[in-house]
Amino acid sequence: MNSFIKLPSDVLSCNTLSITEKVIYAYMLDRQNVFKHNHFESQDTIASSLCISRKTVHRALQKLIKLGVVKARKEKNMMGGLDRWIYFDVVYPLPFPRAREKSEDVHMPKDMDDPFLPW
Repeated sequence: MNSFIKLPSDVLSCNTLSITEKVIYAYMLDRQNVFKHNHFESQDTIASSLCISRKTVHRALQKLIKLGVVKARKEKNMMGGLDRWIYFDVVYPLPFPRAREKSEDVHMPKDMDDPFLPW
C-alpha cells in the first residue's frame, strides 16, 4: 500500500534547509504524528525508508538538531553497545523566515529565457 508524506509549503520554501533536510524533516514530522512521544525510527530505518544513505540521514539530523527543529538526546546503551539518538519532538512551524516572493518589478532580459544559450 502506498502512503504519502506531506511537505508543508513553508518548509518547501525555506532557504535554510537543503532538499534532503526538508524531506527528512517532513518524514520526522509525519512519524511524530504516528508515534506521539519519544519514539522515532533509527537512522538506518529512516535511510532505508527514504532510499538515502545512513550517513546522509545522520548529517541532516545533526543539522536539524543544531537548528532546534528536531529535539533529541543521546542515550547510553545499557548492554555496552553503541549509544543511540532518541528523537522526542519536531518543531512546526519552522522558526525560520520563508523565502522571499519573486518581486513583480524585476524583469529578466528576454534572451535569458532562451534554452539554447550556453549559460
